[in-house]
Amino acid sequence: MNTYVKNSKDSVKYFIEFLKREKIYHSPNSLKWYFEEYLFKNIDFKNKTILDIGGGIGLISFFAAASGASQVVLLEPESSGSGSNEMKKFTKMIDNFSFSHNIQLLNTTFQEFNGQDMKFDIIVSHNSINHLDENACINLLSSAKSKDDYLNLFKKMYNILNSNADSRSGIS
Repeated sequence: MNTYVKNSKDSVKYFIEFLKREKIYHSPNSLKWYFEEYLFKNIDFKNKTILDIGGGIGLISFFAAASGASQVVLLEPESSGSGSNEMKKFTKMIDNFSFSHNIQLLNTTFQEFNGQDMKFDIIVSHNSINHLDENACINLLSSAKSKDDYLNLFKKMYNILNSNADSRSGIS
């Protein structure tokens, strides 16, 4: 039904209200605080291109779009054939927000992602380091090949960043 919202502040507010009303997330107000005051504090999404690696149902993707991102690409390999209701939640959100046309869900891993012709201002891989290459992640400390594989993934990330992107990394 694509609800119209006037600006990103209204969009974020409506997004949080929607999560609460539809029981999509257990604590939407805490999520809003976590995104605005912790995870993305001082990060401006307005007119930015975002890559969300392993973003699940798309909470970060929708928050970025609601905050004014011009394009969001969500990589979630579990999106096809998922036995849970997770992708139903994603679809419900897509159907309810006027800003959702900016979000593209791709059923792929980052290592399989063929985005050489795409450039991003922000790349997010939140609580999803295993989504980069799970086998390499598991064997990272014991295998030189796994270390090389992981290094190549980070090089790939660097190569798809816009030249003026603010490069930050963090673990939470």
